[in-house]
Amino acid sequence: QPEPAPTAMTRCDRVLALLAFARALRTPVAPTIASTRRRGGARNGAQRFGRDVARTATIDDATLLSRVAPVVAAPADGCRLERLAVGNTNQLYALATNDAKYLVRVFGENAALAFDRRRENDVFAELSERGLAPPLIGLFEGGRVEGWLDGRPATADECRDDAATEVAAALGRLHAEGPVSPGRPWAITTAETWLVNARARRRNFLDE
Repeated sequence: QPEPAPTAMTRCDRVLALLAFARALRTPVAPTIASTRRRGGARNGAQRFGRDVARTATIDDATLLSRVAPVVAAPADGCRLERLAVGNTNQLYALATNDAKYLVRVFGENAALAFDRRRENDVFAELSERGLAPPLIGLFEGGRVEGWLDGRPATADECRDDAATEVAAALGRLHAEGPVSPGRPWAITTAETWLVNARARRRNFLDE
């Protein structure tokens, strides 16, 4: 008979969960954690757990243009796409027309995070209406078009002074005026799901 899963989150559970989550997000696993019990064993287990759970969106430019051109009310041959940085799951593009510029977000998949895209789009739309997010231009099959915001990374000096104050004020406004998403918080539900998976793979992480 298998041992019942403990109800409390033990130290071992925390290590397993961190390893699984880090690999699922394609982030480096700290050497001190990866060397738990037998060097390399935990890292290999995390790699097996995270393999194929995160799939970055892939779509050819012609197909993408055919989907986003109607959203911005421009002919496809009058639009120009530039691929930007890749996120954990999303592929980002700059879309330029003759008179405007937009951000195109093509959704990917991440089984470890279990995104609810409909809920995400609803929250983004409300944030946009309140001026707490870029304008929502429209949705298309597999993604979203947002207004373009010009910007640059803040310098170290700016972070110590004006930028930090502005960010704090913006976060305060977000928490005070932001939408209240119905149901249980996504992060809690997702963390519980992935902790169950991590516990189920305890032997693979530490004993192989």
